[in-house]
Amino acid sequence: MSAGLGASWLVRGQPHATRALRLYCFGHAGASAAAFRAWQARLEPSIEVCAIELPGHGRRMAEAPQDQLLPLAGELTQALARELRATPRPYALFGHSLGALLAFEVARGLARLDVPPPLRLLVSGANAPQRRPPSRMLHRLPDDALLEELRTYDGTPQELLDERELMALLLPILRADFCMVETYHYHPGPQLTVPLTVLAGRADARVSPDGVAAWALETSGSCHSIWHDGGHFFIETHARAVLADIRATLAQD
Repeated sequence: MSAGLGASWLVRGQPHATRALRLYCFGHAGASAAAFRAWQARLEPSIEVCAIELPGHGRRMAEAPQDQLLPLAGELTQALARELRATPRPYALFGHSLGALLAFEVARGLARLDVPPPLRLLVSGANAPQRRPPSRMLHRLPDDALLEELRTYDGTPQELLDERELMALLLPILRADFCMVETYHYHPGPQLTVPLTVLAGRADARVSPDGVAAWALETSGSCHSIWHDGGHFFIETHARAVLADIRATLAQD
C-alpha cells in the first residue's frame, strides 16, 4: 500500500485507472493501517482500499495517540471531506470494533457537510452505539492487569504479549484506544440516509443479537446483518468469507 493525498491519515492501495470506488477502512483498537494490507488484492480491482492510520499507530507511531473519540472523528471527517472535494469518487466506509464507532461518527459528520454521502456504511464487531454495554474501564488498569485482559482477546498473539519490551511500546497505544471506546458517549441525532451493513461473529461475547439489530435505528436506509463463524476477530480468522460478503455487498452499490 502507498501513501497519497492526505498521507498522514490514509494508506491506500496502488492507484489504478479502473478503481471506481474507495473503501475507507477503520481498524480495531491497537491496529494500524497494515491490518488492511491484504484487502486490496482480495477485493475487486474496481475498489480502492484506503486504510485509516491514526496518530500513534503504524507509520504515525512517533505521534501521540489520541484518547477521545469524538474529537478524533471530527478531524477524520474534515480530512476525508478535503479528499472527497479534491478528487470526487463514490466511496463506502468500513469499521471494525473501535473502527465501527469511528466510521459511524465520521458518516454522521460527513452528513453535515457539503460532500456526497457514502454509498454504504459497513460496521463490524460492535453493538449499535446506543446499545453498548457498560464500560469496564480497562484503560485504567495497571499494565500487568491490562496484559492479562488482552490474553482473553483472540486478536493478540500470545507470543507478542510475552514480549515485555515490545508491549511497553504498544500498551500506551492500546490504552488510548480503549479509552476512546470506554469514554465514548452516544448522542442522539438525525438518522443517516445511507444503507447500512452489520457484520458480527457468532462467538463474539462483545456483541449481542439485539445490539446488532439496533444499528437499524441509525439509518432511514436499508440495514441488514451478516453473521460469521468466529469470535471478535472473525474478520481475520474468517477473512475469506468476510471479504466475499463485502465484495457482494459493494457490488450492489
